[in-house]
Amino acid sequence: MEKHQAVSSRKKAVAGIGLLALSAFAVTGCGEQTKPTENTEQAKAISTLTIQVSYKDRSMLRPGSQLIVTLSNVSKMDVKADIITQEVIDVTQAPPFTVELIYDASKISDKHRYSLSARIINKDKVLYTSTTNHDPFTESQLTTPYKIELSKVSTQKPDVTLTNTYWKAITINAQTVNVTTKEPFIQFNKD
Repeated sequence: MEKHQAVSSRKKAVAGIGLLALSAFAVTGCGEQTKPTENTEQAKAISTLTIQVSYKDRSMLRPGSQLIVTLSNVSKMDVKADIITQEVIDVTQAPPFTVELIYDASKISDKHRYSLSARIINKDKVLYTSTTNHDPFTESQLTTPYKIELSKVSTQKPDVTLTNTYWKAITINAQTVNVTTKEPFIQFNKD
């Protein structure tokens, strides 16, 4: 009887191990079947735009300059554009700059309007910017790489002349000027 119970226990153990292995195999097989489908759907949704950004003048950019390329949905009026994707690149070479802009194609609709924009900044100051609308999804724009030319942002100098201006002394040698009779000043005339 003991021998019969030992054989029965071994059969149960072998059967249990077999069932456990079969369940693990089935679960593993199911998991592997769903992953390629998910990856395939994600791969279908990811697209890339190759963009070449340049500017006309050949001035060198200051160290720390960055190129920002943005793809936006500009379909809605009077509201801020929805940013689909944006790429920020540290500028370490001369133009033209080539940017691979990766975006989710499922966010693109034939009924909407889109705009590619680019700008070069340095310490939050805009040095160059795109000034025309660039829709990469119109049939006339389907060239590779897509080209954007930037314009230099003008820095207006203040119109200040020294003639006919009145300058009064506030501090001299880091000491506040105390006026007792007539304030010290200087004024420049044309002559």
